[in-house]
This record gives sequence, structure tokens and C-alpha cells, in this order.
Amino acid sequence: MAYSRYPLSSYSRGVDARYVIGRWSAANVAANLTDSVLSTFDTRSIARKHQVFVPTLIHATWMDINTVASTTGTLTVSIFVDGADAGAAFDMVMSGYSTGDQIVAKSHSPPLVVAAGSYVDIRITTSAAWANTSADVTIALEAGPAR
Repeated sequence: MAYSRYPLSSYSRGVDARYVIGRWSAANVAANLTDSVLSTFDTRSIARKHQVFVPTLIHATWMDINTVASTTGTLTVSIFVDGADAGAAFDMVMSGYSTGDQIVAKSHSPPLVVAAGSYVDIRITTSAAWANTSADVTIALEAGPAR
């Protein structure tokens, strides 16, 4: 799998540095997907990538999904670290009806600990009832320094 080596975008929230670890995306999300790997955009090489390299120990603390209107069914977002599912406690589920852009956010408490040198990717699963096959989805994962 291709990976993005320098995607971390730093910003400050209080005294602690925070990082947005890539922005994963998929266009025209179909029904009946299972652990479909999303792409992230690497601005250094202008290439589509799947995994983000994490150079230092971090705590993943926040995730958000942004998509256009949805009608029925569910979209589940899962975090994978070094190819292994981080677990259902870190999954995020979007379901129900929305007529406009929809943003769903989830705080991870306790946070997901990601070791230095790990690779992170995001995968989605959709139900058979997922009816918005023209939906584009963008997912961001935020992290901070390990405590």
C-alpha cells in the first residue's frame, strides 16, 4: 500500500500542539462496502495515498466525517493502525436522513494511542440500504502529543 510520509498539519489548541493526520476521502460511496480503503492527498508529491506515516507517539483524540445529503442506511468509519483494525470503540457510524451537508464528529476518550513509526489508514463500511451513491465523503483524524 502506498503511504504519505509527511502529511501532518500542525495547529495549536491551547498550549498543546495538535495535528490533523491527513484527510481521507472517497467519491460516490457505494452500498455494500466492507473495509473499503480511503485515499489521502499528499501535497508534497501530488499523489493519492492510503496510509499516513506517524513519526512520533501520538494520541488520536478526534475524528469527523463530512458528506453530502444521505437518505437511508449506515456508513461506518474504522481506523486501522499498521493494517489492524483499532477496534469498535474507535469506529464512527453515520446513519439516518439529512438534506444537506452532514458533519458528524466523535471524541475518543480514552484516546487511541499510535506508536511512533506506525502507519494509519481509514476504511469505510456501508450497509446494503446505503442509498446515497453520489455522496462524497471526507474524514479527518486529529491527534495530540502523548501524555
